[in-house]
This record gives sequence, C-alpha cells and structure tokens, in this order.
Amino acid sequence: MTLLAWARGRPLVLLAAGAVLFRLLMFLGRGDYIAYDEGFYLLLGRSLWAGDGYHLSGLRHVALSPLFPVLAGGLSRVLGDLVWSGRIVAAVAGGLLVIPCWSIFHRIAGRRAALLGCALIAVMPALTPFVVPYWIRWDLWVGAEPVLQLFLFGGIALFLKAIDSERLWRWLPAGCVFSLAYLARPEAIIPAGLLGLAGALIAVRQRRASLAVAVVAFGVAFAAVAAPYWLYLHDVLGGWTLTGRGVRVELAGRLQGQGAGAGDPALIIERMLWGDDQTPYLRNLYSLDASGTRLLSPYWGLAPAEGAPAADAPAADATAATQPGAGQPDPPAPSAAPSASGGAQGRTIWPRLVFYGRALGIGIPWFLWPFVVAGILTPRKRAFAWGPRGIVWRRRRRDLRELLSAGPLAAASVVVAAIIAVDPRTQLFIVPMLAYYAQRGIRLTALGIERSAEQPIVRRGFIRGLAAAVAITLLLGINARRLYLSVAVGSPHHIVGAENRQVGESLQQWVE
Repeated sequence: MTLLAWARGRPLVLLAAGAVLFRLLMFLGRGDYIAYDEGFYLLLGRSLWAGDGYHLSGLRHVALSPLFPVLAGGLSRVLGDLVWSGRIVAAVAGGLLVIPCWSIFHRIAGRRAALLGCALIAVMPALTPFVVPYWIRWDLWVGAEPVLQLFLFGGIALFLKAIDSERLWRWLPAGCVFSLAYLARPEAIIPAGLLGLAGALIAVRQRRASLAVAVVAFGVAFAAVAAPYWLYLHDVLGGWTLTGRGVRVELAGRLQGQGAGAGDPALIIERMLWGDDQTPYLRNLYSLDASGTRLLSPYWGLAPAEGAPAADAPAADATAATQPGAGQPDPPAPSAAPSASGGAQGRTIWPRLVFYGRALGIGIPWFLWPFVVAGILTPRKRAFAWGPRGIVWRRRRRDLRELLSAGPLAAASVVVAAIIAVDPRTQLFIVPMLAYYAQRGIRLTALGIERSAEQPIVRRGFIRGLAAAVAITLLLGINARRLYLSVAVGSPHHIVGAENRQVGESLQQWVE
C-alpha cells in the first residue's frame, strides 16, 4: 500500500495531526507574550503539582476552573517548561478537536460534510489564535478554551453515539467527558444539562424505561467526575455551588458600591471590551479590602475567614465603615453600557445584540457568513413530504442528531452572552458548529451552480471542490499573515514579554 493510498483511507488521522502541528507552528509567533489569565492558570498548575494546593498569591483560588492547570502543570513536570507546557496542551487539544467534530458531522450529514467541516475547523483563525493579539485585535486564547472545546464536542459526539445505542455503558463516558468540559470552563454545564433534559424527554415520549435509566447514569457519571471539585468549592466557600465565579459576581456590588448597575459584572466587562473603558474593570479587580493589606476581589483567592457564606457580607461592610476614610466614598460610576460605536448609553437590548453579532463575526470570517446563513436556513433535502396523514418527516434520526448537536450549543451561547457578558472569547465554543453550517452552505451553493448549467462544462463535483479549496486557502492566508507579522515585524507585546522574562530570570538568581 502506497503512502498516498494510506492517506486517502485515513483522512481523519491526517487532519488531526496536521491541525496539531499547525497550532504549534502558530505558537512560534507568540514569543514571550503571556496572556492575562494564561499566566494565572499556569501559576495555579505549578502550585497544585508542587503540593501547595490550588493557590494563587498564597490564597485558595475558586474563580478559574482546574482542568487546564492540572494538564499544563503535569506536563511541565516532564518538560521543565511551564509556559510551553501550557502551549502544547492548547495546541494538542485544539488540534484533536477535529476528531469529535468528525464523529458529529459524519452522523449528521455523512463523510463529505465531515471532511470539509473538519478541514475548516483545522485552519479556522479563531480556533488558532496563538500569535500575539496585536495582530488579531482580540485575546482569544488565555488558557482553557481549546480544552473546553475538545471535551465539549467530545461529550456531544459520545452522547449521539449513546442515544443511538441500547447499551447503558455508552452513557457513562459521555457523562464523564462532559464533566471534563465543565472542569475546563463552567459554561459547559449548560449544554450538558440541556442534552440530559432532551434525553429524559425522549425517554418519556417513547416510554423507554431503559433510556430513562441511561440518562440517570449519564448524570451520575457527570457528578462523579465533578464531585472532587464541588467538595473543594464547598470547603473554600462554605456552601454548595457549581462555580467559584459566582463569588466574584456576588461581591461586585460591594466593589463598585454606589449607583444602580455600577457593579454589574457583565456591564463592567462589556464597557472594557466594547467601549474601551477599563477604569471600572481595573477598579473591580484591584480595589483593596478594608484593612488595606490585600485585594478585595475574590478573583485573587479567598482567605480562610472568607469561606463563610454570603450572609456575612453586611458585617464586612459594617467593618469597612469604621475604617479611616470610610465616610468619604468614591463618586458613583455611571450606570451605562457602551453603545455600538463605543460610547456610553443606557443598557438596552439593542446594543448588546450588536455586540453579540460582532462577537460572532470575530469567530467566523466575514466571507464565510453568507455560507453559514445559507447552511442554517436551507432545509435538508427531502426532509419532509406529504403523506396520507399530513407531513411525514424523513431522515428523522439525522434531523434529531443535528438538533441535539446545534440546539444546546446555540442556547448556551445566548445564555453566556446574556448572563456573563458579550465576549468573543466566551463564544468560541459555537465556532465549530458554525463551521459545519459553513461547509453545508458551500456545498449547496456549488451544487446549485452545477445544476443551473444546462450543459455541464466541468466534471461533476469540480465546483464544490474548488469552492472548498478557495475557502480553506483564504483561512490559511489569514493565519499566514498573522504569523508573518508576529515573527517578522513584532509588536509591543513581544517587547514587554521579553522584558518580563528577563526580569524573572534575574529575580531567580536572588530569590528562592
């Protein structure tokens, strides 16, 4: 068997290996730059594997989820380089994303759809944002995002396989993998919960007791993997919670204090991202507590006394009132949200919808959006027909698979934007599914052009192949330009990162 024949028979192997190597190549343009949360993830991993606990700045940490620190810190014990360990974890996780996506797309629409959809994912610029943000405008990678995407789509792929099977044991790995996605970033619990609810509804409608038991097993497997993290959060916070990020939301009002809506975390983040107003965000993070000896924001960690429930908050405020200067509060921050043009206006739905559209536009390049829309709006061929009793659905199983794949992701995208903030980075998990609809739109458009000609000028399928090749080439061109500019031109981020590394190396000579 020749190498070419072997490659043709194993396109997924080549796609996965190529995607991993491509992401490692993109990292060559990053230099010494370390993103904001990226450094904190790495410090957490180093502290954990050194036996010092899940600590940041000597305090127990709850805001950032543990899976990426565990993986990066563990790999650093082997490689001896903490920064590149985190980068390798991100590159491998991002490249292997094509494997669960292949399984999902193949079950929904067949091999050709899986091949083109995964090829788009392999080179999608929003999924390979590993050069410096100076050249991509947004810091789309700060640590856990590729790990979240890998296990989130892995969970969906295993769920689809389980729901097509009568075997109970198939539901256990689906629940475990979804739990790993949740341990990478907490928003993964939204699609996991929605899929569990969908499985329960299908079991009730079809009156399948075995399926109901399987859904329970799915939930038990999820809880079993997540239980150690929940116990840790309970130990630190003094109560049960799904994520430690809620503490930051809970105390935001105290950090900003005055003015309706001034302490709204979503408002603060959106003002920074879309209105270029960093003052409330920085004030939220770097305000001192009443003693003036440490930072108030729980983002940096919680002291042992802070593990009490939120009911202790009034007492903390009363203590603050007795401190020097407590009678002279800061002026209230304006209760406003940035407008679509960057100004400040009242927080209304319309600007947030504009931000949401712009966030998705950063995830998918503009030239693919017509195909994404066409792929979403165009009904599946022969999806339904008229029968003696009305509409009869055809390919019902494939339609259900598509709904179970895209529906929870779309719902999670909207919930994250509405509750947390409209942030392009937190919308990256929807990009692989949008790539599926992009490939469908490309293939349908090319097929329409081929069928419109009365006499075929070229061989059937040539236009579809050409359109796919052009789309992939354009995506590769965007990545190549960013990599070239990062390596050949550089940016202030490279300079600051190199200087920070030199300072750290100098400090290592004097500080233990």
